[in-house]
Amino acid sequence: MAFLDFLKSRNASPQQPVAQSPQPEAPASRSVESLPADVKAQAVEAARPAAKLMDEATTPRSTPPQPSVAQDLGKGRSLGMER
Repeated sequence: MAFLDFLKSRNASPQQPVAQSPQPEAPASRSVESLPADVKAQAVEAARPAAKLMDEATTPRSTPPQPSVAQDLGKGRSLGMER
């Protein structure tokens, strides 16, 4: 209970806002189409390892079949003792 009171009092106390530094704004007219072809090619090459990792991470894996419970019931205590 004391922990909850601590959190309530911590959240209730006013905190000093962090000063926001002005972000330099990029011109709105600049786009990917205006980049040179060699820069676009470098960007594609730099993205290949990330794309490969993403493909590997999102590809479904086949799982080995799980043993049925009926097969395991007959083993009794030796269930976890096999090598």
